[in-house]
Amino acid sequence: MDRSLWLLMRLRAGALARRMKKTLSKPRGIVMAVISALLFAPWLVSVAMSSQVDARPPLEQIRRYGPLALFAFTFGSLLFSAGEQALYYSPAEVTFLFAGPYRKRQILAYKLFTTAMLCLFTALFMSLATTMASPRMVSAFVGSFALMLFLQLLQMVTGLAAGTLGALAWSRGRRLILAGLAVVVAMAAVSAGRGLLSAGPIEALETIERSPVATAALTPFRWFVLAFTADRAWPDLARWAGLALLVDLGLVGLVFALEASYLEAASTASARRFARMQRVVGGGGGLRSMTTRRVGRFRFRPPEPPWWGGVGPNFWRQMTGALGDPGRLAGVAMLLSAMPVVVSVIGPGTPRQMEAMPYVCMGVIGWTSVFLSLLIPYDFRGDIDVMEELKTLPISPNRVALGQLLTPTLIATVGQALAMAVVIARVGVGPAGGVVVWSFLAFLLPVNFLFYSLENLLFLWYPSRIIPGQFDIMAAGRMMLFMLAKFLGLGLGAGLAGLAGVAAYFATGRALLPALVVAWAVMAACALAVLPLVGLAFDRFDVSGDIPA
Repeated sequence: MDRSLWLLMRLRAGALARRMKKTLSKPRGIVMAVISALLFAPWLVSVAMSSQVDARPPLEQIRRYGPLALFAFTFGSLLFSAGEQALYYSPAEVTFLFAGPYRKRQILAYKLFTTAMLCLFTALFMSLATTMASPRMVSAFVGSFALMLFLQLLQMVTGLAAGTLGALAWSRGRRLILAGLAVVVAMAAVSAGRGLLSAGPIEALETIERSPVATAALTPFRWFVLAFTADRAWPDLARWAGLALLVDLGLVGLVFALEASYLEAASTASARRFARMQRVVGGGGGLRSMTTRRVGRFRFRPPEPPWWGGVGPNFWRQMTGALGDPGRLAGVAMLLSAMPVVVSVIGPGTPRQMEAMPYVCMGVIGWTSVFLSLLIPYDFRGDIDVMEELKTLPISPNRVALGQLLTPTLIATVGQALAMAVVIARVGVGPAGGVVVWSFLAFLLPVNFLFYSLENLLFLWYPSRIIPGQFDIMAAGRMMLFMLAKFLGLGLGAGLAGLAGVAAYFATGRALLPALVVAWAVMAACALAVLPLVGLAFDRFDVSGDIPA
């Protein structure tokens, strides 16, 4: 690799240090650093103390089910990503690096080396986070590094294959991947024998896993898991880590074999990710550039809502972008369908178990509200590069904020309601439970609105970008702060709603319906009370200095 590329990497490291220093020089940065330290210090202490406790991790279970989980995750990443993250270059790199006096292999080696360094740093954190699941810290570190490098290289190979085959061929290739996966599962089921049909779900899965076809398909994934759970550095860790890294080297060779279209694929992927910002800078986009930023092949558009004082068009724009991103909506559906699938697999149990199942599902579906915000960024978080245009809209900041928050709130609420409907259709619910279920569904709307209001409020205070493959301790602290704010906000709102509901219950002669209505109204008022704060944060957002690089 050319010496100037090594110099570029050193300069990038220095720029990262200067950027962190600049962040820590601001009050908001100092507050975030203190919160991150307070959140991570107890965890690091627990990690250090865990080595003094003779507690063996469940190695047999990890080695048994880990390869299958890794196999499913890998194919999921292939189906819902075109590899653009691994092929990402900043506009400056596309402008100057691609036009520089470098060969394709040199630029490719530069990308691979920087990716490996990011995986190395991330693996250090992951080895600390997963210390309770691995017998040795060095095993966790080496296994995590090999696994994350494998995922990054696989994404890169996917992107290069998409650039080589073309968009249409790659869309068909996704169907071929699904068909191939179905063929592998069918062959494993056939090789498992006739007794598969009479076995239960768990027994059937274990039988398929032991079949020759499944064993062969899971063998490369098993090497990563065995390296992560190696008891001894020699020969266990050396053997399994060597095999895992051999798989990574094979992917590196495949990347270099596809280098003919590397620059074209990388520049296309990077331009596609920055197309929205480039349209805004060029002045030719307007609201249409924001509307079409996520619309892909699925071009269904919802009907236009009323004006609503300027809220309607903004809400329609975000909803159009959401419907134009079927891959992300599929991820939301997979998360929400987990509980209905589990209920269907369990099947009929004892009457007591079936009676309690809807309430268990309500708790799990309610918990998904905390994580859905990461999958539904159709709000200020997805508009970080068009904040200047948003601030020039002739409507008040509160109405802009309301239009931004409606789409993720409705998507999360409707998805959770559909998941709960599937559960009820599967197991049923008694007359007394119907009141609980309808109350649960009614409270989903204000709770989700509260969560997304807090998420966007903190985002406007601490804007950031997520860089694929890179771990940032400040970003981890920011995420933990966001989670803490959600729980505190929910606790405060639920507490006030509960007190108001109890007071109304006794004031109306123990009438349940008025108490629920009063509690819902108080919860909705608490959620709406955050909206002016979001509008104020948006109004004070400085596009010249707050937009992250």
